[in-house]
Amino acid sequence: MKNLIFATLLLLICAAMAEAQVSVTFVWDASADGPGPADNPIKYRLYKCTDAACTQCATPIDVGPALESTQPTAAGITYWYVTAYNNGIIADGVPSGIQESEKSNIVKLVVTVPPGNPRNAKVRTYSVP
Repeated sequence: MKNLIFATLLLLICAAMAEAQVSVTFVWDASADGPGPADNPIKYRLYKCTDAACTQCATPIDVGPALESTQPTAAGITYWYVTAYNNGIIADGVPSGIQESEKSNIVKLVVTVPPGNPRNAKVRTYSVP
């Protein structure tokens, strides 16, 4: 599969009063390989990391064939990327194993939430070279 690019990062900020979290919606372009066959479509995984190189990642969030995902995020700095995957080439109805693309460009997300005033949360994004 060809590399994906986080083409657009759409941020919808919805402060959750009790936890001082915001909801962030990530949007990306479809894989250059197209949607894939009906019995083996291209799907996407969103990864949340704690370091800029994305070597420390949480369990991937499987978003299926959707081209966006909204995730709760607490105050702080996190790094995000997306991959495309499918079940590989199917021979005689048997998947050959999951094939996953290289990671997209990495997006640095900086969330600041003023103490006692989560409605004034600020979200900034940066591309990581």
